[in-house]
Amino acid sequence: MKINSIAVAGFLVLSQFSLSAESVQTVRTISELHRLPISPSSEVVIVQAYRIPNDGGGGIFILTNSAARTNLGTRIASGTPGYSWDRLAAGPFNVRWFGADGSRTGVRDATAAIQNAIDVADAEVRSTVYFPGGTYWITNLLIPAAITIFGDGMTDQTVIKGLPNSSGLMITDKGSAAKINIRNLQISGNNQKYTSLLRLGYNSVLFGTEGVIENVWIRDSPGAVALDVNGNVGRFQNLTLQNVATGFRLIGDANKVSGVVVVKYSAFGLYLHTRSSSFVNTHLEGNLSDDTVPIYITRSLNWFSGLSISLTAQTKVKSLVVANLNVADQAYEVTIEGGTVNVPKSANFGHYLTHKGIGYGAGSSHSEKHFSYPR
Repeated sequence: MKINSIAVAGFLVLSQFSLSAESVQTVRTISELHRLPISPSSEVVIVQAYRIPNDGGGGIFILTNSAARTNLGTRIASGTPGYSWDRLAAGPFNVRWFGADGSRTGVRDATAAIQNAIDVADAEVRSTVYFPGGTYWITNLLIPAAITIFGDGMTDQTVIKGLPNSSGLMITDKGSAAKINIRNLQISGNNQKYTSLLRLGYNSVLFGTEGVIENVWIRDSPGAVALDVNGNVGRFQNLTLQNVATGFRLIGDANKVSGVVVVKYSAFGLYLHTRSSSFVNTHLEGNLSDDTVPIYITRSLNWFSGLSISLTAQTKVKSLVVANLNVADQAYEVTIEGGTVNVPKSANFGHYLTHKGIGYGAGSSHSEKHFSYPR
């Protein structure tokens, strides 16, 4: 018979092969495929799953007379030396093809499988890696330049989660952060002892032009920096950073940041060593300690629009802004409410600031009138 299309595990794979019914075999797992010896009738094998039924790692494999090394995902060594099985598929690399278990029940280490999927995609210049909906437990990941990683959504659709007893850098670049894109997923530190949850641009080549972090929720590692980036001309959009020491540490110039929410932070909401960057619709709330600094700025000449800071009512914040947020920064529509705050003399908001119910500590260097500027 001639097979024009086959649907396996939710994918429609087109084929131009003319096959007899006898030349199509079915096996349950990738492990069985690897052990399968070739025969004169062996041309195509339908694999039902990677390890267990419905795990998303199955597919259609075509016999090739290549002895190239197996990569445990898109090329599987045959049981007959000198031959291999190549996965018939197009589009992004799917981490489940490589055995990453995204089950929402149980804790299974997917680090090696995901790292392998990313490395193979990079080596084969197929620069997009897809995480279908599920929970993927990892220790640490290294991602190369010019790679796009995306999932099915940032709430609970696709979650990359820290394994128990993990520490260090959860996700970082291999040495070049150029053109890295991360979209539509959640990164959860799972309250482990990480120092940074997503850290890019410190190893050699900066995060920069064509670099995008978008629709990402980074959360739950109380001693960590949620998003830690060293780079210029990057784009950061629709991010929630929650339950960490520092929400967003950004070093570098001319970055565009919009729709960032930092919730429950114990050190800094934003730590900025940047110039000529724009921040649109940024909201900070839920400071966790008296030592909190909502915004720490070490350079000026940035642009803020729609900045709101909600301070925990019972907390005496050490300082609202350290260094510069001033007229040169063009801070428009800034709202601060709640809490008790010691505002340093260098904090001159300059434009269109409103305030709601702020209390001022005995050592405050400003009175309330310093925060009322006419339009």
